Amino acid sequence: MTENVFGWVYKDLFKHHPRVLDTPMLTIGRKWLFADRMAALVFGENKVLRYETHDIKSLDLYDPKADIKMDLNYPVPVEYHERFKVLMDIGTIEHIFDTAQCLENYFRMLRPGGLILLHCPVKGYCDHGLHTFSTEAILSVLEANHFRILWKQFADHDGHACTVGKGDNVNIFVLARKMHQTVNFIPPHQSRWRSAYTR
Repeated sequence: MTENVFGWVYKDLFKHHPRVLDTPMLTIGRKWLFADRMAALVFGENKVLRYETHDIKSLDLYDPKADIKMDLNYPVPVEYHERFKVLMDIGTIEHIFDTAQCLENYFRMLRPGGLILLHCPVKGYCDHGLHTFSTEAILSVLEANHFRILWKQFADHDGHACTVGKGDNVNIFVLARKMHQTVNFIPPHQSRWRSAYTR
């Protein structure tokens, strides 16, 4: 998958929610938005943010250029708790086996009032990663853990806007604000079964 086909999604996001570019920022993996010429196409020539010149850190287990080397399957050290105003995961969470621990790590690393941006597959993408998520899983885990959904968008593999029911490979892009300090991670429950037994 070429992330550059989603440039229009990020342009729309940054236009309507410019605070998502606040720093200090953590990206999960080093991302093309802050690392190559595509940044200028998304941000404009005079607004480019780069790892080298802004307070943007990257986290990755394998990339030798990453600022923080960490396996997100395990709890993040306390020294990283509430360290960042913005956390961006643009296509990593589906590659982490322990989704709950990964999300808890994200939530703990983000300051109250901070923003999280998640971009992950919600339909198709067989063998792209270890997981493809339901839309409900992504949105409900954020809401259960005191995040307010600010913006969301769906796009297919070719970068076209779509709904989950349309297209073979569908991504969700969601921006949410952390409303309270993370004390305990709260796993969501699927509404389908909760409602089935409470009628």
